[in-house]
Amino acid sequence: MARQKLEKHIDTIQSIPPHSVEVAIHHAINEIRLWQGLGDLMWDEDAAAVARLHSDNMAADCFFAHEDPHDGSSVGDRLARAGVPWAVCRENLFLGRNVSDPVAAPVDGWMQSPGHRANILTPAFDAGGIGLAADSYGGLYVTQCFLHRPLTMCDAPSALSRLWSTLFAPCVHPQGR
Repeated sequence: MARQKLEKHIDTIQSIPPHSVEVAIHHAINEIRLWQGLGDLMWDEDAAAVARLHSDNMAADCFFAHEDPHDGSSVGDRLARAGVPWAVCRENLFLGRNVSDPVAAPVDGWMQSPGHRANILTPAFDAGGIGLAADSYGGLYVTQCFLHRPLTMCDAPSALSRLWSTLFAPCVHPQGR
């Protein structure tokens, strides 16, 4: 009986389109950030592909770690290898067995963990991606990559303008001299 219940659960988890769950988790994280007065994380498909590959590797090779045991790569290494630009990055991982709600379980788990919660609520993060995988034992692996993207040439004029006004506005004479 327990085996049949487990097989039914595995079939249910594996029948859910992974991308829809990934996006639903992303939206749930953005709702939490909104409640905290923070900006949305933009969806970054390249970061999601990196996250998805890490979740796939963990599920296939039966490990659960930020560092890949085969090549020693960290989230920063994996993002760089995929050509994803970042100035700061972090990663949240989740592994649940026989999860009934594949969106709420990782989000609730992360919010109850101080380190994972800090990643979610870091104001500097502006983008991210989520990838998930399921194993044949009812395990749901979720990887979330957080990014603070480096400034680009397109960002430079507005960033320089803000910097200029911050540095020199107090020095302007009140009568304009």
